[in-house]
Amino acid sequence: MQGLDAEKRFVDAFGLARAGQYLSGELALAEFTRFCEGLTPQAGRVQWQVQGEYNAAGQAFLTVQAQTIAVLECQRCLRLFEQPLQVSNRLEVVRSDRSLEGDDAPDAVERIVGSSRFDLQALIEDELILVLPYVPRHEVCPSKTVETPRVEPTENAKRPSPFAVLGKLKKPSAP
Repeated sequence: MQGLDAEKRFVDAFGLARAGQYLSGELALAEFTRFCEGLTPQAGRVQWQVQGEYNAAGQAFLTVQAQTIAVLECQRCLRLFEQPLQVSNRLEVVRSDRSLEGDDAPDAVERIVGSSRFDLQALIEDELILVLPYVPRHEVCPSKTVETPRVEPTENAKRPSPFAVLGKLKKPSAP
């Protein structure tokens, strides 16, 4: 995988946050092999930005943003279509797997384990995978069939009601 050069791809996640550093770039969507797995060949580009942040409580954060247009196959009509994907996520960077557990509140910030050799391209790819539709489909599929006229059944073709047949089997009650 060519992707980002080592200087931009692998960063000190805590240093990036502490310095409030901003990184941005553009990559071919095909560079994200896990994202492209099982999809039609992708020719688009991904524009991405990562902003570090460190708060007074000593917490490190990365805000990840990315935009691209993926070519997906509609699961209704099986035609290819372009799906815009947009990521905007703020993540708390923690030092260990144990720190990942804890706050399950619905408004809690997601956590990731940072390192001094943190893979930014993998982070961007993970975020794109998370916004990829599970079942891709058009909002409204393009019409591809000609509507066939509805034929009304003839009198002879109508089937008797199953309840009418049961009614004939029913014995009249004695007075």
